[in-house]
Amino acid sequence: GPPGLPGGKNVLYHNNGNGTFQDVSEKAGITKANGTYGLGVCTLDFDNDGWTDIYVANDSNPSALYHNNRDGTFTDVGVKAGCAYSQDGKPQAGMGIGIGDFDRNGWMDIFKTNFAGDTSTLYSNTGKGFFEDITFSGGIGLNTRWLGWGCGFVDLDNDGWLDVFLVNGTTFIPRWRSLKQKRDISSEK
Repeated sequence: GPPGLPGGKNVLYHNNGNGTFQDVSEKAGITKANGTYGLGVCTLDFDNDGWTDIYVANDSNPSALYHNNRDGTFTDVGVKAGCAYSQDGKPQAGMGIGIGDFDRNGWMDIFKTNFAGDTSTLYSNTGKGFFEDITFSGGIGLNTRWLGWGCGFVDLDNDGWLDVFLVNGTTFIPRWRSLKQKRDISSEK
C-alpha cells in the first residue's frame, strides 16, 4: 500500500433480510489479515461446492482467497490455492478483479489488475483447488506502464468466448518538448 500509511481490515456485513446489515467480520474470520490494503473484492464459487467464496486484491500484500467453511466462517487459502502472489512469487499491488470462466471448463477464473509498473494477472482455475498463473503463457504479460484499475470478463465480439476488458487510470500525459523548436508538443497529434 501507500508507504507510511497504516493498512486497514476487511469487513463483511450479513444481510438481516429486513433492510439492515450486521457486521460479522470478526465472527467470519476475515479480519486476520489486518493491516492489508484490500482495494478490490469479488465473490465466486472457486471450488464449485455451492458456497460463495471471497477474493480480495490487496495492494503490496499477498491477495486473499477466503474459502467459505459453510458455517459462517472463512479461511484464507490464497497462498495454498496459488492466487496470492505473482508468477515470480511476489505480492502485487492489486486493484481490480474480474471473475469469469474464460476457458469454459466450468471453473471460475480470476483476472486481477495491478498498479503501474506491473502486469495484470490471469489465474486459471484448474478445478483441483488450485489456480495456475498463466499471465505470460496466455499472452497478457505486458507491462502497460499505466495503472490497471477496473476490469471484467465480457464477450466483446459475440463469439461465445469471454474476453478481458481492462481500464487503466490515474495516468499522467507525458510532456514532450521539441528540442529543435523548444515548444510543448504534448497535446499535438
